[in-house]
Amino acid sequence: MASIRPSRRWFQFSLFSLLLFTTLIALAVAWHAVPAWRQHEAVTKIIELDGLVVYDFQLAGAKKPPGPAWLREWLGDDYFQRVGRVQLERNVDTAEALHAALVQVSQLPTIDFLIIHSRERIDDANLQEIAKARSLKALHLHGRIPDSGLRHLVALDQLRGLVLQDVTDETLAQVARLRQLEHLYLQGAISDNGLALLEPLVELHELSYNAGSLTNELTYPISYDYEDASVASAIEYFHEKNGVTFRFDDDALIARNISPDEILETDSATNIPLRQALERLLAPNGLGFRMEKEALVITTREEAERAMAGVVARRQKLPKLQVITGW
Repeated sequence: MASIRPSRRWFQFSLFSLLLFTTLIALAVAWHAVPAWRQHEAVTKIIELDGLVVYDFQLAGAKKPPGPAWLREWLGDDYFQRVGRVQLERNVDTAEALHAALVQVSQLPTIDFLIIHSRERIDDANLQEIAKARSLKALHLHGRIPDSGLRHLVALDQLRGLVLQDVTDETLAQVARLRQLEHLYLQGAISDNGLALLEPLVELHELSYNAGSLTNELTYPISYDYEDASVASAIEYFHEKNGVTFRFDDDALIARNISPDEILETDSATNIPLRQALERLLAPNGLGFRMEKEALVITTREEAERAMAGVVARRQKLPKLQVITGW
């Protein structure tokens, strides 16, 4: 009797199941395709505005996006690559162009790093667009910023690094609200009182501070040769040679009965830093100096040391701070 072979059972799908499966696949593709399309549109417009866009694979040192070439050709490169960094340099040279570029930056969901060098004012409207790029971890703003404008950046809860120029004490009051900052680089007209506002930044690891041009100007070389010159006239000579603004702390000097017009000094030097020249002139006479916004303030040695002690105290209140320059 011949054996009867069992018939092979094939998987069977209803038309509904097939349509459901197809729909789910389409939704999965669309879920990734829509952000990729938005990124492509934003990148295209940023480049048209002379911005520079760098993708994540380029930051990692790769020469081409991940994924097979045939699939990238079918779906597009932006399905496989993400924008990591955008640079808006000075060739983005109008207020309208800068704002238009930042509107596109706000559409990039994965951007980590934004650099702006602008001749135009980076105003509140621009900062509001920047604040929409919630993935930002590092932000460099090289341009004029309204003192209160940084309040918008509080929304950037992943921001860890910030570079600012043309900073004032009022700006620092807003910076202090960015409690998660780990790296901070500042340049501008900042006083000791302004720096004290940074105490809430307990996560800060690195702080670099340049008080406008003063920090640099203290390193400029100066040559002099004076005999029986008053401290006041020597300071005036330093001002004429290097262009540095000086101011005398009259209250502190009068309290100690010190008159810069009556103290006479004789000294000469060739091409030494202005900081060293000031120490040679002031220290033997119980004087010192501190930086106050755009002026070097000539004061008593005690007041100068008190200002430096304030710097040390501020550093102690930033427990994670490992690197500090410019103070």
